[in-house]
Amino acid sequence: MVKHRPIVRQGDVSESWDARQNVIDSKRYEQPLATNPAFRRERMQTECGPITDPQLHQSCLASFDRV
Repeated sequence: MVKHRPIVRQGDVSESWDARQNVIDSKRYEQPLATNPAFRRERMQTECGPITDPQLHQSCLASFDRV
């Protein structure tokens, strides 16, 4: 099997993207998601509410149990 390196074009990656900042932002999101039921409900509604396919909607809701 031959594997090629990903092809990245200009504009695919933001110049301001920073891996360290991404980790910090993720922790800021996950902490209230795990400890604040109102925040969790709001995020579930925002992220899963628009999904009309029942199976995909349920999968989206289940993904919050992995946090």
